[in-house]
Amino acid sequence: RVLWQHPCQLCSDIAVSDDGSRLAQVGADGLEVWDPRTDQRLFQETRRVRPGATNSTLSPDGRRIAWSHGETVVVRELASGQELTLSLDGALLGFRLSTDPGRLLTATARSISLRDCVTGRTLWTVPNELPDLVYPIFWSPDGRALLLVHGYNATEVLDVGTGERLAWFPTLS
Repeated sequence: RVLWQHPCQLCSDIAVSDDGSRLAQVGADGLEVWDPRTDQRLFQETRRVRPGATNSTLSPDGRRIAWSHGETVVVRELASGQELTLSLDGALLGFRLSTDPGRLLTATARSISLRDCVTGRTLWTVPNELPDLVYPIFWSPDGRALLLVHGYNATEVLDVGTGERLAWFPTLS
């Protein structure tokens, strides 16, 4: 049984909140955030989006959307419309929003950083020793650790408070 559907021409990226209350898609119509329960578009961005080059992530609770635009990431509070643009130190390899407090983890070819989504302040930055696509990224249920998958090369676990590496699992040959 189909509960909701929306066409997406040339979709290049899709993000969904943990509870399924929000869906974001990047396609020919730009970046769109939808509420599948009401079939309403909550937000659309066409100017700062390049289909095929823009990635997005929704916070687990669906309150924030973040998307890449060149060597920046834009974070938007969907209810208030407040935005924050964050500069990166290189090409974005992966990113993920948390729920509370609002934080954004970014991975570039040079670094892995945790930032506050309200102030934009960098909470910590560590070198990225394996500049490969970083996806997926998971927050632990208690919010104290991050799990980052570096493509097919390795998986690491970082402490959310400090960025300290807690574990490193290289891929076996």
